Amino acid sequence: PDLTEDNIEMQFDYRQVYASLLRDWMLVDTDKINNDIFFKDFLNGPKEQGPGNYEPLPLAEQVISGVREQFVNDRFALNECYPNPAKDQTTIVFKLNSTLQVKLDLMDASGREVRNILNEEKVAGEHFIKADVSDLTPGIYLYQIEVGFFKETKKVIVTR
Repeated sequence: PDLTEDNIEMQFDYRQVYASLLRDWMLVDTDKINNDIFFKDFLNGPKEQGPGNYEPLPLAEQVISGVREQFVNDRFALNECYPNPAKDQTTIVFKLNSTLQVKLDLMDASGREVRNILNEEKVAGEHFIKADVSDLTPGIYLYQIEVGFFKETKKVIVTR
């Protein structure tokens, strides 16, 4: 850039920065950002000026995992499932403080995904999700929730 000409080249499109803030800090769903707020993909789509696509602009890359701070517990919670041990089905209970995308997976004891139980947007409040375990081999399994930066895992035992 030539500073005497007041022509410093733009490094980031302000809409790219704002879209990244919405996604990473405020946990707004990417589809809502692209389709309802900007009506264009400023996270990964083609640039308005110049060749190429917008590159990801990670502003927050932390993961909250099992932290027992009151701040997190007031906003998110993954409770113990019931019944546990379970024979045919168990109910998984979690709490959200706002409408967010929720991913809930069932994994074997080594951490390999057995099945996805839930992957959808849920409103604020307490949710009760029934998980069918009737086809699983008896043993120890893990259920894991991912909501934005919050990630927590708990254990369920399957018996016959």
